Amino acid sequence: MQRLFVLIILAILLAAVVLFSPNNTAISVADTGTRNIEGVWIRNPASGHYYMLTEPMSWTEAEAWARGWGGHLVTLRSWQEEIWIKDTFGREEYFWIGFNDIEEEGKWVWSSGESAVYTNWEEGEPNNCGGWGLPSPCYPEDEAVMNWARSEFESAPGQFGDRWNDVTSQSLNRGVVEMIPDNILTISSAIGGSVITPGEGEFPYKVGTVIDLVAEAEEGYCFINWSGSVTTIANSNDASTTITMNGNYSIVADFELLAEYILTISSTAGGSVTTPGEGDFTYDEGTVISLEAEPDEGYQFRNWTGDVDTIANVNAASTTVIMNGDYFITANFEVEPPMTPVIGCFIATAAYGTPTAAEIQILRQFRDEYLLTNSMGQGLVDVYYRISPPIADFITEHPNLKPIVRAGLLPVVVMSKVIFDIVP
Repeated sequence: MQRLFVLIILAILLAAVVLFSPNNTAISVADTGTRNIEGVWIRNPASGHYYMLTEPMSWTEAEAWARGWGGHLVTLRSWQEEIWIKDTFGREEYFWIGFNDIEEEGKWVWSSGESAVYTNWEEGEPNNCGGWGLPSPCYPEDEAVMNWARSEFESAPGQFGDRWNDVTSQSLNRGVVEMIPDNILTISSAIGGSVITPGEGEFPYKVGTVIDLVAEAEEGYCFINWSGSVTTIANSNDASTTITMNGNYSIVADFELLAEYILTISSTAGGSVTTPGEGDFTYDEGTVISLEAEPDEGYQFRNWTGDVDTIANVNAASTTVIMNGDYFITANFEVEPPMTPVIGCFIATAAYGTPTAAEIQILRQFRDEYLLTNSMGQGLVDVYYRISPPIADFITEHPNLKPIVRAGLLPVVVMSKVIFDIVP
């Protein structure tokens, strides 16, 4: 007999664990339809109050989440109000309500602070973990759920009822949040886009709440502005902004079709435009287009000409253009000039050991400003370039010759410097 009694107690404990386990949700959102998806406000036309469901969580977490919205877990004031909650959110799972005796055992109060004018306890409830022959101690039951029936423990597991029960705070249930709003924000959008945050429709808020607004344009459209009650919108021209709720507001996200512009690209002889190519290209207004010009062998890129006001750098072969109109642009190329030999890059460079020596800079300047300006000087430079390389190689192979060559170049360097100083 004693063994039978122990088995009965163990069976009851196992049933309690299955019932209250966080990993055993009574029914999924998909099973109950879209009417009870978490986070969707639904207005009770009889009271004007707004309601939504939380995700499965403890009573304490659900109440904190509700207060974050400026509300509380639901206060049930009549059988008619409870029926509306059941018809709206379902009868097939337990929902947290705001009734609790957390502060004082046996003194049940609503978390909203309202007086208790209506209750709907199951027979024998609330019993604070009593009445089932469970061993002591057990978790205290200080929070209430709706949709309870005693048959859950008797003969019909999975069947839900119309009553309330006090349950342990270890349970994870969805809660019904109630908000008596100060203000209503009504959001809609014009053709060409939508408001993705917080969405579209009516949204209840407490006064002073700052709400994120995000509008998103469809392909081929662009966001223009917010219109309507925009006085407390931070930036009515920004698709991502905020609004402060200081009254009942109705706002609209406005969009318009993007203008299409044609970019016509060509090139002169000596190269081509590789990105995006050459010809006519159609783009939406405001599109940033990469431009890449590539010269042929023996040529170099010069610049972009035509409608160049929105080209980032007209002198760069790789740049961008912003499409704010119909544009005609041309990539210009020119023959690559032959490299001009520099005096001192041969014998002088070998003698001084570096092309950046101050003496070589003086010789280069003398070449550019005096020798290359007349036919005789040009002839001397040409002879120098033809005979210099082998001599420079010999000097490089015999470093002991460098001081001698530098001494020989010294009069030329001094003479060049004197000329620069006395001739304007």
